[in-house]
Amino acid sequence: MRISNFELAQREKLVRASATVEWEDCEQPVREIYIETEESFSADISCNPHSFLVGCVIPAMHFGEKRVVLDAEICPSLKEGLETVMALMKEWSDGKYAPLTIEAKTSSAVYPSDSQRQAGLFLSGGIDSLAALRINKMVYPKEHPGHVKDCLLVHGFDIGGVIERGMKYHVFDRAKA
Repeated sequence: MRISNFELAQREKLVRASATVEWEDCEQPVREIYIETEESFSADISCNPHSFLVGCVIPAMHFGEKRVVLDAEICPSLKEGLETVMALMKEWSDGKYAPLTIEAKTSSAVYPSDSQRQAGLFLSGGIDSLAALRINKMVYPKEHPGHVKDCLLVHGFDIGGVIERGMKYHVFDRAKA
């Protein structure tokens, strides 16, 4: 798998970070993958190649890719963490998911942040993520850096995304509220 053509663009009232994914070892079409949000959140989105690598590793393992090649530098800690995750996936799947080789230059720089980092949560809208959010709110005081202040709700994860069954934007909009 190759991940390339990283781009941040504004389209109408949305901001989109995108990349191109080309499969090498399986019969999958070339795809543009993207992360998109409303214009009001444009200051919070960047076209960081890390997010695309993290999002592609498990699908690449699932479809039998041998490697992931990035046309960008990545953090050595991220690479090490993903190698650990892939080793665990191999064990948990009785060898069905073989670890990939990650081919990318490693960066010695740290991505700067103009604002202080804060905790976030991937919120699918299901009971597990809602329970995780509730526990976090009960355990961490608002001033603590571990207190969740932002949630990421992804269209197409649990809500919509299957074109044949309808995109269900009305359900997604209700979940955002």
